[in-house]
Amino acid sequence: MIEVVLVLVLGLLPWFGSLLFMRKFEAQARDDLQRAITLANRRQIRHVLNGPQSETARTRLTIGDLNCRHNAHSAYLRCAINPIGPCEGCLHYEP
Repeated sequence: MIEVVLVLVLGLLPWFGSLLFMRKFEAQARDDLQRAITLANRRQIRHVLNGPQSETARTRLTIGDLNCRHNAHSAYLRCAINPIGPCEGCLHYEP
């Protein structure tokens, strides 16, 4: 009789342990998700409060000739055709 109870307890022990760990990690994941949502909301509010960037701020962040049609309006790429430049004397320049 004691052997049967011992076998049942030992058989259920891993299941019980995994159940405890699963609940712990689910609670931690829930907390992390809530923290991420809160941070995202704060950033959106900050973005709304700061308003849209002015035209001068946008032009400072872009490289290359802004008059060219192919300019990427990016701080990393000059244009779609000639990404590393230079813009002077480019064969693909289109105003």
